[in-house]
Amino acid sequence: ANLGVALSREVGNASLEACALGSGAAALERLGKHEEAIEGSREALDICRSCSDRDGQAKHVGRLAGLMLHRQDLKQARGYAAEALDIARERGEQGSSSVASIRTILGTVDLECGDLPAAEAHFQEALIICRRLGERTGEAMALMNIGRHRLRALRHAEATQFFLEARSLNAETGELQAEAVNLGDLAVAYENVQEHERALECCKASLHAFDRLWNRLSTDHERVTFGDTFADVARRLQFLLLRRKRGVEALECAEHSRSRSLERLMAQQRLADPNAGGTGAGAGAGTGAGAGDGAGDGAGVGAGAGTGAAAMPCGIEEIVGLARRRRLGVVVYSVLEEDVLAMWVISRGGTKLGVYDTKPELGATLEQLVANTRGALEREGRRFVRREAASTGRDIAPLDDGGDADADAVPPDRSSVSVSADEWLRRCHQLLVAPFAAALADDREVLIVPSEHLYAIPFAALVDAQGVRLIERHAISVAPSIGALLEIEGRRGAVVREVRATVVGDPSFYDARLQLPGARREAEEVRDLLSVQTRGGSRVCVTHLSDEAASKAAVKAAVQESEYVHLATHGFSSGVLLAGPRKRDALMSMAEVQALELRRARLVVLSACDSFQGELSSDGLVGISRAFMAAGAQTLIASLWPIHDSATRVLMGRFYGRYFGDGCRGKAALALQG
Repeated sequence: ANLGVALSREVGNASLEACALGSGAAALERLGKHEEAIEGSREALDICRSCSDRDGQAKHVGRLAGLMLHRQDLKQARGYAAEALDIARERGEQGSSSVASIRTILGTVDLECGDLPAAEAHFQEALIICRRLGERTGEAMALMNIGRHRLRALRHAEATQFFLEARSLNAETGELQAEAVNLGDLAVAYENVQEHERALECCKASLHAFDRLWNRLSTDHERVTFGDTFADVARRLQFLLLRRKRGVEALECAEHSRSRSLERLMAQQRLADPNAGGTGAGAGAGTGAGAGDGAGDGAGVGAGAGTGAAAMPCGIEEIVGLARRRRLGVVVYSVLEEDVLAMWVISRGGTKLGVYDTKPELGATLEQLVANTRGALEREGRRFVRREAASTGRDIAPLDDGGDADADAVPPDRSSVSVSADEWLRRCHQLLVAPFAAALADDREVLIVPSEHLYAIPFAALVDAQGVRLIERHAISVAPSIGALLEIEGRRGAVVREVRATVVGDPSFYDARLQLPGARREAEEVRDLLSVQTRGGSRVCVTHLSDEAASKAAVKAAVQESEYVHLATHGFSSGVLLAGPRKRDALMSMAEVQALELRRARLVVLSACDSFQGELSSDGLVGISRAFMAAGAQTLIASLWPIHDSATRVLMGRFYGRYFGDGCRGKAALALQG
């Protein structure tokens, strides 16, 4: 498509250019790159309008209507859909299949806006068109939409009948994705008419159908994107199981539905590794406490490349077995609705299983609680920076690139400003930890598997009723799933003759104002600490890269031969910054990191801002930290927020001193307690 655009511009053919842009937009939409698809479609539409190409306009406004609906921009979706309908009327094509699609979009917009009569009119018109044309797939979709309309109107028995009729058509046409979606809707209808076992059966069948579709996908991007489409079904199944006191099955469902693509990558690498087959090094992660001035949450996992590998099984026996082998407590969270949180606890001995289905009395959603907590921590962090600047005369604020802000993130509410950070951390502890604190009392190490917004919580910093932080009672590690840790146990570490480390500090950035003198000193101190360590009777061989030597090519080559990797530089959720004349030359992106082979890496420390940030998905947090996991890092330490280089230097010195000490046995979570 890009070649077609270039050629059509070269010859000055606007119609061909619009056609090529439209083809590219359609391809981008299939790949899940919706914002790029919107940009291409708009450009194509502008060209068609300038040359009065009504055929092209109809095509592009129709695609834009669907893209805007996916974005949940209902106003623009309605506008584009109405324009497409006007063009169809003008051309006498009110009974075409494209008009049925536009009617579906308009009906969905009206349904979301609460205009039930208008929504029903559009859905019924789409049904009439599809039946007249004999389009069985479209007819099934129209029936499903009418069923959703009946659900919204609380006419649940009628909804059930429409969904059953659609189910028959989907079976006839073999449309597996439509069948999966319809079964999920049917489960809701059955639940609302108190037919609980049928609801459970439909929910399981829906998830099974989605699994079949997911297993057909070949790339990580496709799997992550598609996984989000059936996350609601997995949550609904957990909810149904919990209501029936079937907590173990709900836990297995929660585990099955998270970080699946990451686990697939890890399984592919495990099966491709000639050393695989035994149980090996553990994974773990540390959580740094404080007001945004230390290394933050991280997780230890591994990964690889290829296709066709199945992840290791992860049922209750495997979960309890992991807790027993690692001698740790395991806490698994699952956000089922915006105010419903499920929590499971597996104690070290594997004999205790607690299931907590909590509807917190917060006066706000769980997402708002997280936003208020982080807002308070960031305010205290800014005050700390100002105090340090006033006393030392040096600005220690971290780089604010502005590129990691989440436009969709819920901001702290105004009433939260008067509440201290410790009070918000206490409220988080009361909700997230207190219900099962007694069950974990004897566990020195605790593994936390977060869900959705809970990835942004600094668990180690949570404060109990006695004023004691969680990290003072337990060594805290975080992982995207239990299955990820099981995959690491299924691999053996690479056999090496010489233990190597790569330490990067303060590269020569494209802008001299970005230099990090504290990171330079940090890297030098880490280099000195690592160079006196011994593994297998020989000292660690350290490659230290700074200034111009810390180029992307040099760092890539060094880290793939290293057991220990320490990067003290600027970071973002999308990458880490290295030496280079321009940002695009210097930024080591997620894709570049994920393509690395880090089979040897026992420990990767991302001593950089926002390195444990990213986009929330059914596969966990998709950002630079996940890319390092996918590349093979067994243990990862990363940051939840912007960090300043001098405070991080102190933290890292303490961490490495403990990490290689006798008391921590090479466990990052234990080392971060010091």
